[in-house]
Amino acid sequence: RCKPTSSLRLVDESVAEGIPEKEPRFDDEEADVQRALEKSLKSIYDAPRCSLLPVVIREPEFGKYQPLPEVQGKDKEKVTDEQVDLDLLTLQTPKKKSP
Repeated sequence: RCKPTSSLRLVDESVAEGIPEKEPRFDDEEADVQRALEKSLKSIYDAPRCSLLPVVIREPEFGKYQPLPEVQGKDKEKVTDEQVDLDLLTLQTPKKKSP
Protein backbone atom coordinates (compact mmCIF):
# COMPACT_ATOMS: atom_id res chain seq x y z
CA ARG A 1 0.00 0.00 0.00
CA CYS A 2 1.41 3.36 -1.00
CA LYS A 3 1.45 6.14 1.54
CA PRO A 4 1.11 9.69 0.27
CA THR A 5 4.25 11.71 0.74
CA SER A 6 3.91 15.21 2.06
CA SER A 7 6.39 17.97 2.73
CA LEU A 8 4.34 18.96 5.78
CA ARG A 9 5.25 17.30 9.05
CA LEU A 10 3.47 17.33 12.36
CA VAL A 11 5.53 18.95 15.10
CA ASP A 12 5.07 18.11 18.76
CA GLU A 13 3.50 21.07 20.60
CA SER A 14 6.16 21.03 23.32
CA VAL A 15 8.87 21.48 20.68
CA ALA A 16 6.98 24.16 18.73
CA GLU A 17 6.07 26.41 21.71
CA GLY A 18 9.10 28.69 21.56
CA ILE A 19 9.35 28.83 17.78
CA PRO A 20 7.46 31.67 16.07
CA GLU A 21 5.31 30.47 13.19
CA LYS A 22 6.64 31.60 9.83
CA GLU A 23 4.20 32.60 7.13
CA PRO A 24 5.07 31.63 3.59
CA ARG A 25 6.11 34.57 1.44
CA PHE A 26 4.75 35.12 -2.03
CA ASP A 27 5.80 37.79 -4.41
CA ASP A 28 3.09 39.74 -6.22
CA GLU A 29 3.28 37.66 -9.41
CA GLU A 30 2.84 34.37 -7.55
CA ALA A 31 -0.06 35.84 -5.57
CA ASP A 32 -1.73 36.99 -8.80
CA VAL A 33 -1.30 33.54 -10.35
CA GLN A 34 -2.70 31.90 -7.21
CA ARG A 35 -5.75 34.21 -7.18
CA ALA A 36 -6.38 33.63 -10.90
CA LEU A 37 -6.15 29.87 -10.40
CA GLU A 38 -8.57 29.92 -7.47
CA LYS A 39 -10.98 32.14 -9.42
CA SER A 40 -10.93 29.87 -12.48
CA LEU A 41 -11.44 26.75 -10.37
CA LYS A 42 -14.33 28.40 -8.56
CA SER A 43 -15.95 29.40 -11.86
CA ILE A 44 -15.68 25.83 -13.12
CA TYR A 45 -17.36 24.38 -10.06
CA ASP A 46 -20.03 27.10 -9.94
CA ALA A 47 -21.02 26.64 -13.60
CA PRO A 48 -24.51 25.19 -14.09
CA ARG A 49 -24.48 21.57 -15.09
CA CYS A 50 -26.79 20.58 -17.91
CA SER A 51 -27.78 17.10 -18.92
CA LEU A 52 -26.31 15.70 -22.11
CA LEU A 53 -28.52 14.53 -24.93
CA PRO A 54 -28.69 10.76 -25.34
CA VAL A 55 -26.57 9.23 -28.09
CA VAL A 56 -27.93 6.37 -30.17
CA ILE A 57 -25.46 4.07 -31.90
CA ARG A 58 -27.00 1.96 -34.64
CA GLU A 59 -25.65 -0.97 -36.57
CA PRO A 60 -25.06 -0.23 -40.27
CA GLU A 61 -27.83 -1.30 -42.61
CA PHE A 62 -26.78 -4.30 -44.66
CA GLY A 63 -26.99 -3.81 -48.41
CA LYS A 64 -26.99 -0.03 -48.18
CA TYR A 65 -23.25 0.24 -48.70
CA GLN A 66 -21.26 -1.66 -51.29
CA PRO A 67 -17.81 -2.98 -50.38
CA LEU A 68 -14.85 -1.49 -52.21
CA PRO A 69 -13.59 -3.63 -55.08
CA GLU A 70 -10.38 -5.53 -54.41
CA VAL A 71 -7.41 -4.96 -56.68
CA GLN A 72 -5.82 -8.18 -57.90
CA GLY A 73 -2.12 -8.74 -57.30
CA LYS A 74 0.31 -8.02 -54.53
CA ASP A 75 0.44 -4.19 -54.61
CA LYS A 76 2.63 -4.42 -57.74
CA GLU A 77 -0.12 -4.12 -60.31
CA LYS A 78 -1.02 -0.62 -61.45
CA VAL A 79 -4.67 0.28 -61.78
CA THR A 80 -5.59 1.85 -65.11
CA ASP A 81 -7.83 4.89 -65.46
CA GLU A 82 -10.45 2.70 -67.14
CA GLN A 83 -10.56 0.40 -64.11
CA VAL A 84 -10.92 3.38 -61.79
CA ASP A 85 -13.72 4.84 -63.92
CA LEU A 86 -15.53 1.50 -63.98
CA ASP A 87 -15.17 1.04 -60.21
CA LEU A 88 -16.46 4.57 -59.54
CA LEU A 89 -19.40 3.99 -61.86
CA THR A 90 -20.16 0.71 -60.10
CA LEU A 91 -20.08 2.39 -56.70
CA GLN A 92 -22.34 5.23 -57.83
CA THR A 93 -25.08 3.09 -59.33
CA PRO A 94 -27.71 2.26 -56.71
CA LYS A 95 -28.31 -1.34 -55.86
CA LYS A 96 -31.64 -2.78 -56.89
CA LYS A 97 -33.88 -3.27 -53.88
CA SER A 98 -35.41 -6.68 -53.50
CA PRO A 99 -39.26 -6.68 -53.35
